[in-house]
Amino acid sequence: MESIYKTNNFKITLNNKDISVCVMSISYEDFENSQSDTFKIKVFPNIRPNIKDKIKFFIDNHLMGSFSIASIAYNYKTSYEIECTSIDYSSSFRERKNRSFDNLSYKQILEAIAKENNLQSKIDFDRMDEIVHIDQINQSDSSLCFHIAKTLNLTQCVKNETLIFLEKNSEKKPTITINADECISVSLQSYSKMAYKSVEVSYQNPQSLENKIIRIGKQEPVLKRNIHSKNDDEAYKKAEGYFKAIKSNQRKGKLELVGKIIYAGTILKLKGDSEIQGEYVINKVSHSIDPSSWRVAVEFG
Repeated sequence: MESIYKTNNFKITLNNKDISVCVMSISYEDFENSQSDTFKIKVFPNIRPNIKDKIKFFIDNHLMGSFSIASIAYNYKTSYEIECTSIDYSSSFRERKNRSFDNLSYKQILEAIAKENNLQSKIDFDRMDEIVHIDQINQSDSSLCFHIAKTLNLTQCVKNETLIFLEKNSEKKPTITINADECISVSLQSYSKMAYKSVEVSYQNPQSLENKIIRIGKQEPVLKRNIHSKNDDEAYKKAEGYFKAIKSNQRKGKLELVGKIIYAGTILKLKGDSEIQGEYVINKVSHSIDPSSWRVAVEFG
């Protein structure tokens, strides 16, 4: 049976075997955060996929993603509909564990978790060499990674069998420039609920038992939080994490354009009028590909 999937720009492999000629349609969602990327394809039934088989997706010889098959739907003599994820949910990465990491840096802890789950690691953020104690109580490695990323306001994800931790607005992130005039559509929203200007944390110093307050920023309104902290330095770093969080995602936008290689987590330099133009982080990229079109939807903040 001849595929209606004609283009040479796209390549899909099943356990490293090229199956592009069998593909009827492609849907790919690429996330900047800890949510697993999802990849869906519809293929002619002249191949036979299995759960946990490995799928790789390329555009113009660029590896867009590496996935494990999570579910398969068979349409009698017509097609297979295959759904894949960037995280193998049957792996130990999702198993609950009880243990402690003591006198180790964040980087050492994350590299150990990556190695334990047969993942490579890409760890690069300001506080990665900070020595900490972390208790993992009835918690999966996936959940622990999410908690660390949220506490430090980091980009965290698993892509292409690699555990990634980066600053959200790092100069080391790749950038892409897009002109709004060349898009199918662009929209941008501002959120008053995100418009905190300062952060104030209250805590009790465990040594002196003194109640203390740390504030970052002078303007109103103020985000107030009660926290537990081992010392003043840790309390300040937690306050700094909250402050970084409120400085991001005060505006969120969406754009749609014809096919283009774009990765979630990339810094978007958007050109346009004074309302639109600026620098953002790409939170999600959705590719929709069939024999007649390739459309890309981008969410940014």
